[in-house]
Amino acid sequence: MKKMRAFRNSFDDYFDHPHTEFPIFARVFYQVVACFLYYLFKLYFPTKFEGMKPVLKELKGREKGTVLVMNHVSMVEPIIVTLLFWRHGMYLRAIFKKEFLKNNFMSWVFTRVGGIPVDRGTADIKAVRRAVRALQAGESIIIFPEGTRIRNKNQEVKIHGGFALLAQLAKTDVLPMAVIGVKRISPEGAKIKFPRPHRVFYKTAGLLTFESLGDFDKKEQLEVMEKTAMDIVYKLRKELWEEFPNVE
Repeated sequence: MKKMRAFRNSFDDYFDHPHTEFPIFARVFYQVVACFLYYLFKLYFPTKFEGMKPVLKELKGREKGTVLVMNHVSMVEPIIVTLLFWRHGMYLRAIFKKEFLKNNFMSWVFTRVGGIPVDRGTADIKAVRRAVRALQAGESIIIFPEGTRIRNKNQEVKIHGGFALLAQLAKTDVLPMAVIGVKRISPEGAKIKFPRPHRVFYKTAGLLTFESLGDFDKKEQLEVMEKTAMDIVYKLRKELWEEFPNVE
């Protein structure tokens, strides 16, 4: 790919390149915003991460990133975990639905924070290539296979596959993670939509490799990985609910 210029890069240029190749002004902007949000969220949303220390240590010592998958409740939880990666000197890029690119302002925001758009319901080869390129460049990817925010336990869940393919193509692994506590940050039916302070809890059991799944061909590997990873996500969420019964 051609090198990014100091100015006048297209939105696609940002989607295509890793953070380290962004223009200096974009990288400084990211660092300033991340620093501000990190300390703001630390006060506003006190967060506990279980099982992340060994994962972060391993990720920092290798060349490729990981594919992080988790349940989705609000727009806050991806920001918090992205800031955790930033705090440890790593980048976490979100896969988001293309519909969020409603105008130039939203496109500008998503490009500067390193998001990668995907056209859901289609074989979006461009998104796959961008995600794999990011993983191979040492950046991690966060995906919400549920596809939408799940606000209550009785809400129907449809898992959107594809995250295992990214990990397989990049020859990396998957990081299942669960989160609770973000529902109360912005409760349904609230007259004031401004987020409320609340404790948030994340939990992971560590990186999940294809080798640990057993001896399968490549196609079977994808199916087993996606089922196993999401089973772990919901198992971790259940454990968090049991550990913190008053938190949703």
